[in-house]
Amino acid sequence: MFLAMNITFFPMHFLGVDGMPRRIFTYYSSDGWDTWNLVASLGAFALGASVLVFLFNFFRSLRAGAPAGNDPWDAATLEWATTSPPPLHDFDKIPIVTSPRPFWDAKYGGHGVPKPKQEAVGGHAQAEHVVLPNPTIWPLVTALGILIFWTSFMLPDGPVFQVTGLGVLVLLFGLFSWLFEPLE
Repeated sequence: MFLAMNITFFPMHFLGVDGMPRRIFTYYSSDGWDTWNLVASLGAFALGASVLVFLFNFFRSLRAGAPAGNDPWDAATLEWATTSPPPLHDFDKIPIVTSPRPFWDAKYGGHGVPKPKQEAVGGHAQAEHVVLPNPTIWPLVTALGILIFWTSFMLPDGPVFQVTGLGVLVLLFGLFSWLFEPLE
């Protein structure tokens, strides 16, 4: 699919440089665009075939495929140490990481890596409790400030500076309110 996509659309760059206008359904052979249009057309057929292979595999997997487990790749890092689907937060306590592959070491042994002298839960050494933030509106306010800021550049010449300033103010207000919100 990746190759077919590039074979379909990359020749169009050459055709554009050669002067072929966009969105035409016919052209004269004397224009010299035949070869690249043929390459793009063959790429489009290959792209269509790859989509059919993808759809076949998708529906076959839905019907007959086994669901993946919590660690289908026999992974080495902590993001695979949680259940699938993951909970709202990954760990109740911060895991102590003593190597570049802590989940692998917990499954198959540390390979000479010294283990911390703390209580191990589920194969992972645990540290203090993770403080999770409370739900808050401030990320949305910050995003609104960013939206106002960047939208201001699309306005006509008149109110650009005022709207840009408003966007910066909303952005900073939301950001600082979010940063200094007390944790409970």
